[in-house]
Amino acid sequence: MAKVIRTDVATPYSKCLKCGVGTRSHVLEPAQYDEYTEEVITEESDDFAKEQWEEVETITKYALSDSAVVMCHKCWLKSKEVMCETLDKFYDSWMKSPQKSLRRIMSFTSAVKYYNYERSFSPSESIKVAELRKAAKMVVKGEIGEEE
Repeated sequence: MAKVIRTDVATPYSKCLKCGVGTRSHVLEPAQYDEYTEEVITEESDDFAKEQWEEVETITKYALSDSAVVMCHKCWLKSKEVMCETLDKFYDSWMKSPQKSLRRIMSFTSAVKYYNYERSFSPSESIKVAELRKAAKMVVKGEIGEEE
């Protein structure tokens, strides 16, 4: 069975990743569905017909296979606040030596992307995250050496 993500339906309620309350406020990973086909009889002959016949239509159905990974707004805000504090605390040291802090930078920027924080960051915070990503790319490409 093929797994698909349905964009035509609302995200089903799931439990918050942190506190377990039922929500669909912040979707971190969309729900996945198994797609299958089923034959449905649309018309058929009556019981007294000389020749029995039926018309069958093939339809596509979906069954929920993996629930969505969601976070309630309250936990999302707390987590965002921690990320903002981390950015403020470590930004200067990370930018001073990005090659030494590459793992922390990559972990931080991937978390920002996963939790979709950038859309609610202030412009200055968004610029800092973009600069961290740029510095990490430069380290990975070898454009920033060990000691400059």
